[in-house]
Amino acid sequence: NLGYVPTDHPEQIDRIIRSMTGVDWAVLVLAYPVSEAAIGDVRESVLNEMRAVESAAQNELAPSPLTEQYVELLKTCLTSASEGLAIGAWRTAVHYIKATAGNCQLASTVNAACTTDGLEGHQIDVGVAYYLDPSLYIFGLYSKLTNSAAAVYNSSSQKPKPGEDITQGGAGIAYTF
Repeated sequence: NLGYVPTDHPEQIDRIIRSMTGVDWAVLVLAYPVSEAAIGDVRESVLNEMRAVESAAQNELAPSPLTEQYVELLKTCLTSASEGLAIGAWRTAVHYIKATAGNCQLASTVNAACTTDGLEGHQIDVGVAYYLDPSLYIFGLYSKLTNSAAAVYNSSSQKPKPGEDITQGGAGIAYTF
């Protein structure tokens, strides 16, 4: 689906994120390249909806603020689809994950010192794709994993030392036959 879906409620995601304060969590935002034909279909559907709504409003013979607001929203959608056709539809993916130090307790010793200092880490991944035609797109990827002083999180075939960060990147071209 391209664009706004009436059943989407972004405030629900905000509420979940706020409720996870102080705990480990991850989020993945994933999107995919959209062909020029698909964008054209969305644009045509928006234009048809605008025509139908404006025609129905004219038949009512009375101005309707609700109809006017809906047409304004459709115009915004039309502008977005038109820009996608003109300059291409960039698609992105973003992933962020964080690990906190946590806590520990030694079972065999009473009041023994136990620390998780320096075990924090986080990673961010970003990707972008651009359709050159309906079956060909170029893409780029970037990843940065940051380890605290004692952490050894790993997202690759490398074997990092405690506290060592890992940065990765790539670019490519994809063709669908």
